[in-house]
Amino acid sequence: MTKKVRLSYEFSAVQHAIQCAQFLAMLLRDDGMPNPEYAQATPGAVVGILILVEERLTLLHRALEGNANPAVLHALHNEAEDERDSGQGIVLQGWTEGPTHAP
Repeated sequence: MTKKVRLSYEFSAVQHAIQCAQFLAMLLRDDGMPNPEYAQATPGAVVGILILVEERLTLLHRALEGNANPAVLHALHNEAEDERDSGQGIVLQGWTEGPTHAP
C-alpha cells in the first residue's frame, strides 16, 4: 500500500512546531522558566525545533518538485487515512516503485 500525506496536516505540524519555538523563546526572554536547568536547555531546544522545521520543509519542497518520494514525509501526524480523505485538500501519494528515501 502506498503512503499518502495530507499537506494540510503537515503544514499544521510545522506551524505548531514554530509556535512552540516562539513560546520557549518568549519564556526564556521573560525569565519565565520554572528552573535554571530548563532555562539552560531552552536555546538548544529552540534550535532543534527550527532544524526539524527546516528539514521537513526541505523534504516537502523536494517531494513537490518530484525529486523525492512523498513517502519520505509520511508520519502519523500527516497520514491521509483512507479514500474518504481524498476530497479534503491536497494529498501526496508515495511512489509505488523506486527509492523510498531522500538521496
